[in-house]
Parts: sequence; C-alpha cells; structure tokens
Amino acid sequence: MQFLHVTGYTEVYLEPIPKDTLTFVSGYPTDTLLIRLSKINAMLFQQMDNQMIDPEILREAVFCDVPGFERVTEFRPLFTDEKRWFAEGPIGLLIMDLLKNFKMIETLTPIEPLEFARNLFKTMLIYNDLYYGRPKGIVFESLEGLFTMETMQQGYLRAKGVMKIDTFTKFLFMSKFLDSDELLKEEADMYCEKMKIENPGTFAKFFLAVLGSAIHPQNWGNHMLDLSHFWPEKLMREFGAEPMELAGKEKVSLNMDVVTKPFLFLSPKKILVLDYNFFQYALENGFLYSLYHHSSEKLKSKFKTYANFKAYIALEFFEKYLVGSLLGEIFHKRSQQLISTEKYQDFIVRASSCDVFVFEVKMNDLHPNTFENLDYKEFTKEFLDKRFLSDKINGNKDKGVGQIIRQLGHLSEPNSDLRNKLGITRSEKMNIYPVIICSEHHMNIAGVNHYLNEGFQQKSKNLKGNFQTIKPLTVVHIDFLIKYFGPLRRKPALFAEWLSGYHRSRKGLEKLYDEKGGPITYLLSKRSLFGYMEMKKNFPSPYKATVDEIEKCFDLETQGV
Repeated sequence: MQFLHVTGYTEVYLEPIPKDTLTFVSGYPTDTLLIRLSKINAMLFQQMDNQMIDPEILREAVFCDVPGFERVTEFRPLFTDEKRWFAEGPIGLLIMDLLKNFKMIETLTPIEPLEFARNLFKTMLIYNDLYYGRPKGIVFESLEGLFTMETMQQGYLRAKGVMKIDTFTKFLFMSKFLDSDELLKEEADMYCEKMKIENPGTFAKFFLAVLGSAIHPQNWGNHMLDLSHFWPEKLMREFGAEPMELAGKEKVSLNMDVVTKPFLFLSPKKILVLDYNFFQYALENGFLYSLYHHSSEKLKSKFKTYANFKAYIALEFFEKYLVGSLLGEIFHKRSQQLISTEKYQDFIVRASSCDVFVFEVKMNDLHPNTFENLDYKEFTKEFLDKRFLSDKINGNKDKGVGQIIRQLGHLSEPNSDLRNKLGITRSEKMNIYPVIICSEHHMNIAGVNHYLNEGFQQKSKNLKGNFQTIKPLTVVHIDFLIKYFGPLRRKPALFAEWLSGYHRSRKGLEKLYDEKGGPITYLLSKRSLFGYMEMKKNFPSPYKATVDEIEKCFDLETQGV
C-alpha cells in the first residue's frame, strides 16, 4: 500500500473551502461535469501506478478545450513527484453529490472553456480536502490509523490490474456450482434468460471484456459505451442508472447508491462508465444480489431475506464447494489427510508428519456504512469481535477463532477420534497452523491479522503445552488461494513455508519499529499475508501455473484469462 500526498483547495488558495462545495460548478449542466469526471476516472484506471498521469489528465480531460494549454501556470510551483492532484476517492464523492443534485441546464450562450476548466479544477481540489480531511485526531501509527488510511484508499474497489484471474475463476466455480445445485439450477437458468446471457460465467465475461477494452492502448481515456457493440443491454441496465434517479434524494450512499450502478444512461444509446473500478462490486457482490432479487416466489418462500439466501451460499458454495475444492486439490498427496465433518470443522489437514492446518472458513460481508463512515469501532466491535472472536455463550455458536480453539482441544486429547483419523499418536510432535479463510476484502487491510491474532493468543494460551508449536493465526483471503493455487498444488509445503515466513517478517519488523519507530515500518509490521506476498522479491508470477492447474484439476474453461 502506497500513500501519496493529494493536494487540496486550502493548500493552493490558502483559504477555507466554500460552505457550498459545488459553488464553482452549480451553473453548468451536470451531465457535462460527469462526462469530464468519468474520463478522469478512466485515465486513472488505465494508469493506476503512474504518478505522472496528473499533467496528462489536466491537458486531456480538464483543460482539454483550452487551445495551446500545457499546464496551469499559476499552479506550476506545486507540481512535484510527491504530490497528486487527482484521486478516485474524492472524485467518487464529487460524482455522488452531483448525482444527488443532478440538473439539466440549457444554456443559450456557449460555455467559456477556460473558466469552466478552472471551476471544475477548483471543485475537485475542494473534494480532495473534503475526502482526505475526514479523519480528525487519529494517530497514524495505530490500528485505527491503519484502518482509516487503508479504507480511504478504497482497496476493496481498486484492486490492481483488472481483477481478472481471481474474480473470473470464482465465477467459473459459481457457474459450475449453480449448474449442479438442485435448489438453484432452475433459478440461475431463468435469471440468465432474463438478462439475455448464456450462463453466470458470461456475467463475469461481460464486465471483464469491458475492463479489457478499457485498458487497451487504443482506447486511452475511453469512458463511454455504445450499445451498437452488442453489449447485453438488460444486464447493463441492471447495473445502471438514469441521470435523475438520485436527484433530490435526502440520503445518498456512495457505496450503496453509486458504486452499485457504474453505468449512467445519459440517453438510450449513450452510456457513461462512471468508474471502471465500480465493476468490482458487480463482480464480487452484485451477481448474487441480482440473482436473489429476480428469483421466483418459490425460492423467496424458502429464503425470506437476502441474508438467508447468502447464508446458504456461504455454506454450500463458498465453504463446501469453492474452498473445499481448492484445499482438496492443494493437499492431494497420499500422505496428506483432510478431515471435514459436522464435529471436526471446517477443514483440518495433516499436511506432513509434523504439520497440521486448522482452517476456519468465513463468508461475511462488512456493511458498507462501516467503511464509508470510517467507523473503526463498528469494524472491530461489531464485525471482527462478533464474527471472528465471539465465544459460545447464551446459546450462540463459537465464531472464527472459537471454532479453531475447539478443534485444537480435540487434537490435544489422547486417542481422540480426530487424532485417529489423522494418524496422530503424539500431539507434542505437531506444529499447528491456525488459519481463517475469508471472503471480505477489508480482512486484507493492515492490522486485521494482528488484531485477530491477539485474540487468538489469549484464547489458546492454555493449549500451547500440548503441541510442539501453535503458530500465530493467519487470515487468508480466498483470492490468495486462487492466485497462488498453481504453486501450492505443485508444492503443498509452500503453504507452511509462506505462513512461517510471513510471521517471521512480521516479528522482525515489529522489533525494528520498537527500536527505531517510523510510520512505514509500522505499516509493514501489520500488513496482511497478501501484502507480504505482493512485496516478496524475486517471486515469479503464479498466474500461468495457476491457470494450468485449475484447468487440469477442475475442468474449468479458462480460455481468455
């Protein structure tokens, strides 16, 4: 995770932002403003790692109608490599406010290009201040500080690349699952017929095709779609909005009202892509919600709420089908044992003569209000504590860590049924690797693994004498299992090697921070396993191995990935 300084209105003009944050652009047609902002978002998406994109955006999207413009001369001293002018988070906030205040203005006189460009630019600077000025009194070198900073970077939306292999693979599994699930097969067929798509995999292919087109060099800055291209119109309208849809609405949520509708239908054939990154929602959450929303009364009588339906998907698809299939193929050697029963759950694996993995699988979604409001208390107390650290009291089930502790209890019992199934005679010889496999992207932000591991250490301290070692808890996102599936299947021992390396790195960085301090060292000492692997030097790309192994193991059609 890289943090950059984003320049704001107060820094440039040395005065507070106006009370009316849209004051400089209130006299312009909203669709004209949105067209410019969507183009800027397209350019940021296409060059997400290029810090030098800002001058190009100024030239091609902001001051593009000003003849001979090269750079805003009055701002020249502020252009440095360390500072940015444009960031997707503030632009998303501005788009939301414009949609909330959408108005069509028919002007008899042409818009003066230079004045319009300057007013748009000033407004974007105002929203930089609004967006990044929200945290008050938060210490960066704290878990709350990490949560705030990483959440503001919107990693849950803005994954590197075009979300290709991880997301598409999940959809291939989903398509195959729905085709075999007695309860949902007919529902999925009816949904695909209604949306005029072949199967759920086609749903993903559409969004990925648009993303692939967006990053092609010849489509630089392209932010409009034309239905003459034969895009599936019904599907696009499912994830699209009319210009006046949010106008005048009292409460508008960026993540629930705007991100969920990336396509804006300015006219029947003129479609604006507000932000290509918003596709992440459709691919990660939108399909299931849409499927349930369009399902039959028969299905809704069985699952009276979307939460009930999602619980079924969490168990039958995510845990049993997706995670179960991946782990079964990773630990596929004859010497390895995988146990998953009602009593011994979710998955317990004897990976070698001395290594045992205890996997807990959780498909939980964090409520959008929590990260939209940067609510650290809600994130820790209501999400992490209740979903991953709660104990079995008052009739409630153990959650997350509690279930792992229960399985460690079974493993510590001499002659227990679980030990017999795994062929373990002496637990004192075993190294235990406790792992939570999850679906929620916010579990990957820095500090989460540290927070949950502290809870795990407290709960497991009385069991440590029963084993050679109990390793620290590791949070593993499902995308990690997919991305690194190829190397892991070819060499399952890498799993224990990577987890051990991650925790050695973490301890070393924590010691360095205690000695010398520093915000970057603090951030690195609290990074996730995914973050650790992304920064691993001299590690070859796993994608070819993963695609090859997925095709071989699961008979999935990965052509085009």
